[in-house]
Amino acid sequence: MMTNEEFQKLVLQKFNSLEEGQNEMKTDIKELNRKMDTVYNQTANLTEFQTGVKNNLTQISNDIKFIEHKEMQTEKELFTIQEKFKVIK
Repeated sequence: MMTNEEFQKLVLQKFNSLEEGQNEMKTDIKELNRKMDTVYNQTANLTEFQTGVKNNLTQISNDIKFIEHKEMQTEKELFTIQEKFKVIK
């Protein structure tokens, strides 16, 4: 049978063990929070980057449409000039 003093020591050891585990969990939680902050910041940066890329692609698409339009106009003008030269000959 265990004496009262032995029982108290055992309870104190268990309590100290629980306290150490709790401190380790607090440290782990702080590290997880730090990592989550990093992920949030990276996500924000990627979102900004994605928005920039979308805007650039939209501008490039508009530029291509404009170039195609100008090319078609130039082709029409060239055709008209060639037709006029045919009449002159």
